[in-house]
Amino acid sequence: MKEIHTLAIWGDSILKGVIYDETQEKYRPCDKTAVDILCSNFPELEIKNNSRFGNVITKGRKLIEKSLASGYRPDAAIIEFGGNDCDFDWSEVSKEYLSDHEPNTPLDIFTKQMREICGLLLENGIEPIIMNLPPISADRYFDWFCRDSETDAEHVLHWLCEKQIIYRTQERYSHCADMIAKELDIPLLDIRTELLGIRKYGDYLSADGIHLNAEGQSVLGETLSAQLGKILNQR
Repeated sequence: MKEIHTLAIWGDSILKGVIYDETQEKYRPCDKTAVDILCSNFPELEIKNNSRFGNVITKGRKLIEKSLASGYRPDAAIIEFGGNDCDFDWSEVSKEYLSDHEPNTPLDIFTKQMREICGLLLENGIEPIIMNLPPISADRYFDWFCRDSETDAEHVLHWLCEKQIIYRTQERYSHCADMIAKELDIPLLDIRTELLGIRKYGDYLSADGIHLNAEGQSVLGETLSAQLGKILNQR
């Protein structure tokens, strides 16, 4: 394995460090994100964070392809997608609650895209490092998106059958990341297992139940640092 000196990050709002500010009642970047902590713990690494709020894996792939076309070739890249891919258009579910609905990115397409992104990076001499997803609170997220006047909670719950389907759907996408890392023999940043071990994990989530709060970003940063350190020590 080659040594890692330059590291790219492609992900969504989790690695962008977005939190929900309850005082300002809006989403904003955390003052000290998980990636900020990662950079502080690894000053010898040149880290470029390409994560974007709302990213799904197909948009992420286009950003990666654009970077490769420009000649950008980091030694390794952290890939973190799935949180937006597994979500639904809840207002549409509310309107058509007797119909079938697919997540933003169906799981089979997500799986194919993740495999192909890893292959694309490897073809260009970049080592992929897959990160799985932090747990969410299904109850809190359900209450959050049902605040929208266009979303009827009873209709959505009728379609879901139970709120925990939201959690289990997100878990399937996280498990997919685990599976692909194992299948392709790619390093995995298993932050989910670590965060699941926190007894009062809800204290580290924003009001929406899906984004980490400032304390959660801090825990994520230290967890990422510990796991990345193990990967680097294997060089």
